[in-house]
Amino acid sequence: MRLPIPFLPLLSTLPSLTHALGSAFVLNNCAYPIYLWSVSSTISPSTTVLPDSYYQEPLHFDPATGGIAIKITTTPNGLYDHSPQLNFAYVIDAQANVVYYDINDVFGDTFKGEGVEVSGLDADCPVIEWKDGVQPGGVVTKACSADSDIFCSLC
Repeated sequence: MRLPIPFLPLLSTLPSLTHALGSAFVLNNCAYPIYLWSVSSTISPSTTVLPDSYYQEPLHFDPATGGIAIKITTTPNGLYDHSPQLNFAYVIDAQANVVYYDINDVFGDTFKGEGVEVSGLDADCPVIEWKDGVQPGGVVTKACSADSDIFCSLC
């Protein structure tokens, strides 16, 4: 079942964008809570995502950095104590109505032994899959329509 997409008003910094953007979701299928921060030119407060629940943010553009990184750890202060983190990142190309997305690990393998997958419900959204939760070498960037929802599923 498709999760509802909130309407995102047109951003003044993106005058050529003529339709609503999708959302970025982080689905916590793990048996433990995860902690995340949405990072661009600012850092959001920490969000705790309990097992079998999710985090959602509308896809958006940051004029200072261009992209957004949702930084995910398994420790409450993980962004600040050098804990391993998974970065689920995206950037919007408004002219082409495309969202580019990728995942990568920093400071270790956050979900080693667990599955990590990024996908969309739309057929035009290619899948990024780490079957054992370990980055397979190099950053793999995928793209799909900016009005698509993108899901990062953990465990």
